[in-house]
Parts: sequence; structure tokens; C-alpha cells
Amino acid sequence: MAVFKGRRGKEIAGRRLACFAAAFFAVMFCLCYNLRNTDRGILWSIAALSAVFIFMSLTGYAKRGAAIVIAAGISAILLFYISVYPDYVWAEKTAG
Repeated sequence: MAVFKGRRGKEIAGRRLACFAAAFFAVMFCLCYNLRNTDRGILWSIAALSAVFIFMSLTGYAKRGAAIVIAAGISAILLFYISVYPDYVWAEKTAG
């Protein structure tokens, strides 16, 4: 963004990326850990995303934090249901 120039802009972008990564991997961990019970995994994922959002809002970036958390949650859930869950269902069917 043109507003953030120099070193400060790189630091903000790094924090955003770190928060996105934390939220993304928290959701993926919760969903994969609770693979047999995806409802519980979704609830734990919502709790993890809420914690990341609360941390972001405490630093004064509530709108940006909400955007990061929503983007991380949606992308992690989509990746889980596109790549991980079908393989799990297939493995359960073939294992008998």
C-alpha cells in the first residue's frame, strides 16, 4: 500500500502475515484434530479465530484484524473441505 512506506510498512505487513498464518494454522489444526467430529472442530476453530481477533483488536487494528481473521478462516475451511476431508471419507470407506 502506498500509505505504508519504508521500514514501518514492512513491519505492518509482516504482522498481518503472521496473524493470518496464526489464524489459518489454528483453524486447520482444530479441524484436523477433530476430524471425526467436524462440528467440534468448527467450534474450536471459531474460538481460535476469536482469540486472534481479540489480540488484533487490542493492538488497535480491529477492522484489519477482522479482515485477516475472516480471510484466514474462510481459506482454511475451504482448503480443509476441498483437500483433507474427501481423503478422510475415502479412507474410512475403504478401511471398512
